[in-house]
Order: sequence, then C-alpha cells, then structure tokens
Amino acid sequence: MAGLPDPISRRDILFDPKRSPAEKAAMGDAYFDAGRFNEAMDFYLAAASEPGAEKVKRLAIDQGDAFLLGRAAELLGGKVESGDWASLARKAVDSGKFRFAIKAFEKAGDAEGATRAREQLDAAMAQARSDEEAAAARSRAPAK
Repeated sequence: MAGLPDPISRRDILFDPKRSPAEKAAMGDAYFDAGRFNEAMDFYLAAASEPGAEKVKRLAIDQGDAFLLGRAAELLGGKVESGDWASLARKAVDSGKFRFAIKAFEKAGDAEGATRAREQLDAAMAQARSDEEAAAARSRAPAK
C-alpha cells in the first residue's frame, strides 16, 4: 500500500507521545489493510485499540496464526478464550502449521491435540528430509 511510512518514520510515529490513540489506531488500520498484521498490532497496542486487536484476533484464528493471536491477547487479555485457541489449533492443523497448532492446543488445555500435532509435525519433517535426500541423490546420479 502506498503511503505507509518508512521504518524509521514508523518507529517515530509509533513512539511519539504527541500522537493520539486515534491516530495510532488509524495507522494500525492502514497497516492491517496492507496485510502487514504484526505492524498493525504494534499500533493497536500503542493505541490500546481493542477494536483493532479484535480484527487481528479474528484474522489470526482464521489463518491459524498463533503468534498473531498471542499478540492480540496482550491487549484483549481474557477476551481470548480457550475456545479461540482450539479453533485456531484446528485451522493450523488443516493448514499444515503444526508448530502453531501445538502452541494453540497447549493454550486451549488440549494435551492430546498438542501430542497429535507434534506427531504430524514429526511426520512432515521426516517426509521433507526424505524428499531432500531423494532430490540430492537424483542430482548426483550420472546422466543417461
């Protein structure tokens, strides 16, 4: 998105005590609309913008992103419940984001879900190693 500040200006705006919470929340919305969700969350936190954090929460659950939900939880606190983490965990598993799934299942208090996600992560890692070894073997094989 055009019009977003460069990193130095972004920092200056974020930490400028003369900027109002409304200005910081609006900057958060601009970053959110540009798909730069972590930076949006920086501004929402600085503005104490619960509506902004709610947007990030919904997106995080939909995308299976435990990191983003954790950031939203910094502001929302008790408004992020175990059911939210469980929903995120299922989405993360479906998306192949097993590390996020493990964290989310743990936050939801679902040890069995976390164990299943660890097993899926281990299987995916084993498959990736096998694929890499096969590709390396093909590249070393003499041409016919």
